[in-house]
Amino acid sequence: MAERTGHAGAGTLTETYLLMGNRYGQANDIRSARMYLQKAVASASKPEHAAAARLGLSACYLQERNFKAAAPLVNSVAAMKGVPPQLMQAAQQMQAYIQAGGK
Repeated sequence: MAERTGHAGAGTLTETYLLMGNRYGQANDIRSARMYLQKAVASASKPEHAAAARLGLSACYLQERNFKAAAPLVNSVAAMKGVPPQLMQAAQQMQAYIQAGGK
């Protein structure tokens, strides 16, 4: 599914999914956060949205200590082109955390 844009300033569907996923994550409703972040991953067409969605979803998995699910998402961000530096740095930090076994 491609990103859809409404009227000017409305934002994108992907941005809405990211916002909802992050809000649920902050409220420790990981199941709902994962649902919205999975939708964000599926709908993202811009590198910064794809990276943010994958890192957010990875954070959910890491909170559940599911390193097996988090690692491919984090590694895919580290391999992406056009990712903003702060998201690339977050991906590298998450890779190190996963490699250290969550320590």
